[in-house]
Amino acid sequence: MNLKMKKVIAWVLVCLCVYGSMPKEMVKAASNSTIYFVPKGQQGRYTDNLDEALQSCSSRGGEIILEKDVHYDFPDFIYYDTINKDTTLVVSEGVTLTIGKKGLRMNGTLQLRGGTVDLEKSEGILYGSGKVQLLDGRVIKKSYSVNKNNSSICLEAKSILYGQKLKEAQIPEDKVEWSVPVEGTWQFVKGDLVPQSGTSNQDIVFVPKYPMTYDSLFFTKSGKVTVNTVIPRRQDEKEVQTFAGQNLTKIHPDLMYVSPVTGEKVAGEFTFSTDAKEYDVGKHEISGVFSPQDNNYQSVTDIVVVDIVSVKPEQAAPPVVRNYGIYGDRLNQIRFLEGKYKNPKTGEIIKGSFEWKDGSQPLKLGTCGYTMLFIPDGKGYETVESEVLVETLPKEMEEFEWPSCSDLSFGEDLSNSSLSFQKNEYGIFFWEDEKVRPSVKNSGVHVVFRPADTIRYDWSKVAGYDEKTKTITCSIPITVCPVKGKLPTIKAKEWKEGETVSGCALSLEPAKTGTVTWKNPVQKADISGWYPVLFCPADSDNYDWSSYEQDEKGNICMQVYLTVVPKPTPLPTLTPKPTPLPTLTPTPVPTEKTSLTPLPESAEVPCTTPVVREKNTSKQGSNGVAETKPTTTFMITQLVSKTSKIQSPIVPKTSILKCSRKGKRVLLRWKKKKGVSYQVQWSTNVKFKKAHKKKVKKNYYVISNKKIGKNYYVRVRCVKKKNGVIYYGKWSKVKKVSM
Repeated sequence: MNLKMKKVIAWVLVCLCVYGSMPKEMVKAASNSTIYFVPKGQQGRYTDNLDEALQSCSSRGGEIILEKDVHYDFPDFIYYDTINKDTTLVVSEGVTLTIGKKGLRMNGTLQLRGGTVDLEKSEGILYGSGKVQLLDGRVIKKSYSVNKNNSSICLEAKSILYGQKLKEAQIPEDKVEWSVPVEGTWQFVKGDLVPQSGTSNQDIVFVPKYPMTYDSLFFTKSGKVTVNTVIPRRQDEKEVQTFAGQNLTKIHPDLMYVSPVTGEKVAGEFTFSTDAKEYDVGKHEISGVFSPQDNNYQSVTDIVVVDIVSVKPEQAAPPVVRNYGIYGDRLNQIRFLEGKYKNPKTGEIIKGSFEWKDGSQPLKLGTCGYTMLFIPDGKGYETVESEVLVETLPKEMEEFEWPSCSDLSFGEDLSNSSLSFQKNEYGIFFWEDEKVRPSVKNSGVHVVFRPADTIRYDWSKVAGYDEKTKTITCSIPITVCPVKGKLPTIKAKEWKEGETVSGCALSLEPAKTGTVTWKNPVQKADISGWYPVLFCPADSDNYDWSSYEQDEKGNICMQVYLTVVPKPTPLPTLTPKPTPLPTLTPTPVPTEKTSLTPLPESAEVPCTTPVVREKNTSKQGSNGVAETKPTTTFMITQLVSKTSKIQSPIVPKTSILKCSRKGKRVLLRWKKKKGVSYQVQWSTNVKFKKAHKKKVKKNYYVISNKKIGKNYYVRVRCVKKKNGVIYYGKWSKVKKVSM
């Protein structure tokens, strides 16, 4: 580097040092620019571009000074419209500042050193959280007013509670017509005032949303506010203690109530709405009313826990017995005059009732003390016991309850019948003669009573008393049921062919059970076979013959086998040619001019008339088959026709116990019989046309899927099968079921 170059560089450095050490005024005076800005941490400099000054101080803050004698404006194209909190904008004397359409957010400090901010002529507004410092300067704010047609306003605020301040009453959105649209809120001037309850008009002020641009407007008595009364709140959970019988309406417990708004105690009086007489001993929640003394508070209906202490009544007059007792009677049969009891706290007579503590207690001979109870009517009183003397005399016995006896069947003795009870508190009962067999038509049976105590009780006045044996005999009724009659075995002697059967003798086994006669005495005995006879039972009272078909005279038609001896015929003289032996087949036996035809094993034989069934035996049995001499060596099968009457097994008749509807089903149950099955029949026709049948083994059945709205008729009969033949009993009574 040559010497000349070195001299130039040294000169430049000297100039820079001298210029940098110059005071600020000297620097400002040396420039013709109108804006001077000093960013924090940097040196100040001049510029004619407001945008440059805003950009420099936007991030770190600083100071921007608008020099005098110049008109400044924030044009719309400047997008740095926020002056942050660390920046101070200084308007010097002679400078007028206006705001563009976009407005200016002043979060920093606007300092007026003799300058002017003219917002009236500005298109935009000045807003933000910053502050304005007036140092010989002024701010011309935008003007606005109420339209002439709405010069008198009255805005109603939302109601508040007594104790709240006016500033807590919110005034709704502005409904006033302004000359210029202005955003803002309404507030009460005396915001810390606590008004009395009721409605009043207060001074209000309109506070613009942008107070840097607009002034607040005041209105006298233009804010209507309603203050509501307050419901006090109970502060403590104090319990109130009283005793039974006390009148709660005259008690005023000291309960603390406070304002829910301010928390201050509210003066007043608490009164119960009901009396303690309505409640029992113990703790109860009883309602009452708290009445404040201050009209700014409402009355409160509240529930208070009241502990009611029991009271033991005090005897004022004892109860008195009016009559004597009889030994064996109960204590509750003693009459008495009621006494009196009073409340020891108040002295009032307590209403109540008297009763024996144990009224079922038997009286003892002589004079004894018994406990009587006084039961107060009012709640909260204790039951009081007292002793009362009762004199008891011996008891004279006259009549007492005799036991009944269970039913018997004819032929059973009294040992098979049990008494409903065999002893009571006085003695024991037993049969006079347990071997007696009463008939169906009897006049009663004798029962003997032996008293256990003949000293405390006098039995001499009781009918049937025997002084020697010290017993009492009485006749009690007994029901004897007839037994089912059993048909006897009928035998007929051999008879001559062609003779009428009236001359043939008949016999019964066992004997004396009735009489037997030929049904058709004039009928001739042509061949050996079954002939009808009439059996008339000797005892119709003690035996039940209803299961057999009887005529008007009570005769039962039966069959007896008659062996007919054929007339002798001369033997032929010619010697017959030998012929092969014929194959033996069963030959039907005729009965009453009706030829018999064999039936299949499943043939149904009605059981309305008792018949005798042949069993292919040569000896007479209990079924009425007469003694015969077989002429062939083959088995005689059962031969039955529709008009024949052969003795069948007795098929009982059953009865329906339950017939009810459940949904679309019919539930059916009948009386169970031994050794039989059952046939159920149902139809929608009362005469059982187009009826349905079902054979079951158990004594119940469910008929399903029946139509709603129809009537169904149901009946049941017993079925018994013997030797391949099915026998049917009589139908039960018809039951009607409505679906």
